Amino acid sequence: MKIDSKMDDLLVKYMLHETSIPERKRVKAWLRESDRHQQYYAQFRTIWQQSQPSDEPLVVDEQIAWEHFQQRIQKPSIRSIPRFRGWIRAAVVLLMLGIGWQTYMWMTPAELLSVQSGNQPQSITLPDGSSVTLNRHSSLRYDKTFRRRRVHLTGEAFFSIQRDPSRPFTVEVNTMTVRVLGTSFNVKQTDTQTEIVVKTGHVEVRRQPYRIDLRPQEKAIVPIDERKPEKLKIRDDLDTYYHTKTFVCRQTPLRTLVRTINEAYGAQVRIARPELEALPLTTTLPQLPLERVLEIIAHTLQVKIERQGDQFLLK
Repeated sequence: MKIDSKMDDLLVKYMLHETSIPERKRVKAWLRESDRHQQYYAQFRTIWQQSQPSDEPLVVDEQIAWEHFQQRIQKPSIRSIPRFRGWIRAAVVLLMLGIGWQTYMWMTPAELLSVQSGNQPQSITLPDGSSVTLNRHSSLRYDKTFRRRRVHLTGEAFFSIQRDPSRPFTVEVNTMTVRVLGTSFNVKQTDTQTEIVVKTGHVEVRRQPYRIDLRPQEKAIVPIDERKPEKLKIRDDLDTYYHTKTFVCRQTPLRTLVRTINEAYGAQVRIARPELEALPLTTTLPQLPLERVLEIIAHTLQVKIERQGDQFLLK
């Protein structure tokens, strides 16, 4: 994929937290333009983060490393890169030390594995033994070697991660990072925000310049724009319905349950009377046929169901 060298420059600056507010807005607008831009940035960022130096000090002749790098990029199969400013030049030297030329920043598609769920949720097992359930119309990409436990998510997925203190597991989604050791959690990406819900363990969410620590039954809502992320407590387990095959409600407002049902079934269920929206419901509903689920809700809350074409009204 051909990317303007000025954008490469800006992406590196963005990852080093050296962008101004207008520059950050430009990067985020560029990411929203297409899935290809997001994929490019994900690869760019993955290899960059893999290149970070270890705890042991490194001694290197920066000039020699830079010249070696320039010689490499003169090969016809790799596009040439203009000379970066000093701070970017040093960053590229670190990248070379961290990963070597073979896994240089512009990875070919063959080096990435991609799983797409289509019209139904799909469960997969990653090379480290971690399991992932992708919700409908979602995808997961990762390096086929999986030496670094890092994946890129588009859409929504529930993760159950094998514990490995020496290798944290990282999920990249939108312009943020979710980092864990061993835990289970849900990540949902939309056009405007990303939601992270923790079921077990501890999750760290990062989106510059913010960092959020989440524990079980806590949720982070991270806008894709400059607004501050929000952290809140949750009581129900509706976020993982596609993984558990149940709707778990604990004093859940009816409007919240209806929103989840519409998403799960691709349905058009509406609440006809505003005073019904906040009615609390505590129950566990299996994923039965839609009409049966609505009958249980109506019986429990003592409301009526009316069908109008493809719509169902609770009244």
